[in-house]
Formats: sequence, structure tokens, C-alpha cells
Amino acid sequence: MIELADGLENLVAGLGTEKDKARAAQWVVYQRSPQELEAVYRSGWIGRKIIDIPTDDMTREWRSWSADDDMVEKIEAAEKAFMIRDKVTTAKRWARLFGSSAIIIGTSARLGRAEEPLDLARMSTKDLTYLHVEIAPYLTIREWDTDLSSQTFGKPSVYSYQPSRHGTNAAPATIHASRVIPFAGVPLPPYAALQGVQWGDSVYTAVEQTLNTAGSITAVIAALVYEQKIDVIKTDLSGLSTKEGEDRIKKRFSLATALKSVNNTLLLGREEEFAHKQFTWSGLSDIHMRIMQEISGAADIPVTRLLGQTPAGLQSTGESDLRNYYDALRAKQNAELSPQLEILDRALFASNGIELPKGAYFEWEPLWQETPKERADNALKRAQATKIYVDTGLIDDSVMTEAVVSQLVEDHVYPGLDAAVKDAKAAGESIEGDDDPEGDEDGGGVGNRAEA
Repeated sequence: MIELADGLENLVAGLGTEKDKARAAQWVVYQRSPQELEAVYRSGWIGRKIIDIPTDDMTREWRSWSADDDMVEKIEAAEKAFMIRDKVTTAKRWARLFGSSAIIIGTSARLGRAEEPLDLARMSTKDLTYLHVEIAPYLTIREWDTDLSSQTFGKPSVYSYQPSRHGTNAAPATIHASRVIPFAGVPLPPYAALQGVQWGDSVYTAVEQTLNTAGSITAVIAALVYEQKIDVIKTDLSGLSTKEGEDRIKKRFSLATALKSVNNTLLLGREEEFAHKQFTWSGLSDIHMRIMQEISGAADIPVTRLLGQTPAGLQSTGESDLRNYYDALRAKQNAELSPQLEILDRALFASNGIELPKGAYFEWEPLWQETPKERADNALKRAQATKIYVDTGLIDDSVMTEAVVSQLVEDHVYPGLDAAVKDAKAAGESIEGDDDPEGDEDGGGVGNRAEA
């Protein structure tokens, strides 16, 4: 019988045995305090960019609705009144920084107290009173749903809120989970989630080692810059044996340095010699760029976006990296932001008397913005494809007209096209409705005016 092992063992080399040095290595998660995480964000540009860039990119173009203009205007007005875009951006930003954040839904008294479940189906006009963004550890998980028959099994059921802000120490409040929309920086795995009272990790947790290394290397390079040029003076140092001699030598060269700085002249004694040493640190830029690339990979942000520069190389533009990055953000928008927005929309629309028509939906605006030339080229290609479809006659002209108009509206080619088409249709229907097939005896019907 052959015995298979998962690991490699070598008694001579010590691999896989008790003598193996790697056996002493352990993976440890260092939990930083909110103050430490905030210090990283405030004190360094790399730390700030790691938090801000993906957050701002996920919400900067926002979303569009497949609904008529009047409905879109109502939705946008309601979003503006409750600052939905700003609330979502803030919640996502602090979730990435601190690990856990949430939007707390405030409602009128008729829908119950904060510790009671919120039934969104019962919401009506002006029931939504506020939306507050809060972070851990002010907001923590108090209880988990352990009911196997519940749709929220394994999720928080009750939160505890300790509003200790600006020196106030109010009593902790209880908030039902149905009134809390949680945001996670990095979702916790199941075991870690059950051991704590938060629901996410800071993005700094996984990139901390690389971030510290980058800071150290940058500091070392900055220190070496000061050592790149050194003035060397040979002189008699026998006077250092006494305090008076030491003070005399210090004064001598302090005055010499000051004179050199002001007049670009150096006075030397008979037995003194001056030499200028210049050092070149080859390879430092490569080392620095390498650690920046590691930071980029750890933060999952392309170098072109993190550093704002085009990569080196004759054919390198960084376009493919940016497209992959935007595709990854689109997946996060759908997986992380869309579910939260659907809950917010239910509360927001009910409170503002907005009833979405059947089939209405929203989608995220593209993050990749076409250049004017790309936009013109793509419009020409679509127009050519449309002409081919029309020439084949496979699609009815009226249907094709509707499709082309919808495409032009969605592409924002002609501002106000949708409204203009609707007005034209309404005018046409009005003319058809007023047309008298019998005609007037004096020849003055609408139909005659149309013929004229």
C-alpha cells in the first residue's frame, strides 16, 4: 500500500519536520483601532487614495432609470432631498476605512420604534424622516438570527447603537436590523463574523504590510537624497580631547559652512584639505516603482489610476488595466451597492408617492467614458448597422423606428429627443382624432388643411 502525504518531508534538509524553520511561521490578523485606521487615512496620500479612489469611482457616474422623463425627474428630486448619492458614497467610504458602516433608516412614529421591525410595505407619504450614516464601533451587532426557518437566518437581527459623539454619553439604543442597511469594507468570513460584533474588515487589514514597506522604502530613499552630496574636510582633530577644543572646532566649521553658503567661498587653514563627494544611487527608482506596483496590486487599483501616470513602454497605455478595473467595479456595484439601493428605493419611493411603472429598472452608468472620436466612430457603426437592418426588411419600419429612437435616447445623442418624439406622436394622434372622413361642405376640415 502506498501512503500519500499532503506535505513534503525531507529528513536531511529538515523540510516538513520539527527542524523546518517555516514551521514556526504563523498567519496573524492584526486588528487596528479606529484611531489607528483613521491615522493611516489622514497622514498619507497612498492610504487616502486606497480608500477614496474605488469609492468615488463606484458612485461618480451614478445610475440611470429606464422610465419616462417625468418619472426620472421625480426620482432624482427625491434622491436629492435625502442626499442618497452622498449617503451611499459616505457609507461605502467609511466601510472601506473602518470595516463596518451602515445607513440607519428613520421613520415616522406610526411605523413603530427603532427596536421594532420595519415593514416597508406599510410606508406611505412622508414616512421617511431621515437617513443617517454610522460606523462601528458606535453601531455593533447585538443579536444574530438563529431561526432556521427565517429568511434572514445567520444575519444580524438586532444592532446596538452607542451615540457617544462630541463628549455626549447617551444610553445605548437598540435598532432592529430591518432599519439598518449595512456596508462592509471587506466582508468577513463566517468564523470571524461570528466571533465579533462587526460585519466587515478594513481594506487596510490585508494591505498593511505592503503599505508599511512602501512607507519605509520611501523614507529611506528620502534620507539617502540628503547623503547624495557630502563635503569632506581634513583637519587636525586633536583638540577634541578637551571641551574648549571641541567648542573651537565646532565654531570654526560652523562659520566656514555659513560663509560657504552665503558667499560660495570656503576658508581653509594651512593643514586643512577640502573634498567634495558625489554619490549616485542607481536602481532606487526601480525599487520605488516596484513597491508602488505591489501597492497597486494589493489595493486592486491600476498603477495608472493610483499614481495618475501612463505606464512605461512604447505600446503601453494602461487602457486594458483600466477596463479590467472598471469591469471589477461594475461587478461590485451590482453585488454590493444594488441590494442596498433597492431597500433605500422602496422606502424613498413610498415616502415620496412614487410608483414605478411595471418593468422599470435602473442600471449603473458606464465608468469608461468614450472619447469624442470613439463616440463618433461607434455612432457611425451603429447607423450603418441600422441601415443594413432596414434594407433587409426583416423588421417592420415602425418597430425599427421605435428601436432606433430608444437607442439614440439611451446614448444621449440628441438632447430632448425622447420628449420631442412624444410631442410629435401626441400631435399626430390629435390630428388623426379630429380628421373628418366625410369632409366639410365648405372644404375647411383639418384634413383639407393638411393637404394644403
